[in-house]
Amino acid sequence: ENKINIFEKFPTLDVQTLLANPRAYMENKRFVDTDLNREFSEEKLRRVTIDETVMEECDVRNEFCSDGDVASSLAVEAVRAREIDSLLGPKFRTEDAEGNASSSSSSSS
Repeated sequence: ENKINIFEKFPTLDVQTLLANPRAYMENKRFVDTDLNREFSEEKLRRVTIDETVMEECDVRNEFCSDGDVASSLAVEAVRAREIDSLLGPKFRTEDAEGNASSSSSSSS
């Protein structure tokens, strides 16, 4: 048997979990309003704004953190996709004329 202890082989490896759709999980469903995987397009991520102060106070890995005003006007999964995008780093990046990278999903339309 060739068992490999991944943490010995890669001592700086940091593994964390993320409950992708806590509301659907609590309702024992795959999704509440729409498929979460379909909410990660640049266009869809741009249309959802989130309050960064709420995100700092909330355990976004395990909770739905956005306020009721945003959540009531959009699909639960649309808001959750934006929260996950904010947590894990912007999925879409653009470069300005000087070559500086910026997040296109953090701007609002």
